[in-house]
Amino acid sequence: MNLALLVDGSLIVLILAVAMWTIVVRDSFAAVVGYAIYGLMLALAWVRLAAIDAALTEAAIGGGLTG
Repeated sequence: MNLALLVDGSLIVLILAVAMWTIVVRDSFAAVVGYAIYGLMLALAWVRLAAIDAALTEAAIGGGLTG
């Protein structure tokens, strides 16, 4: 199995798991932390897609400002 495919697949699974956990969790602080982690993982996904400008925007807004 190709290493890049393994990294992309595990990133997809982690993004979906964090998204579901953020929706299901009852504590609002944990939901905010999950949402910030979700934004940073999406930034990593944009980097894997070679969209650096979108990754920087996602990291700044999704990971930092919104949280």
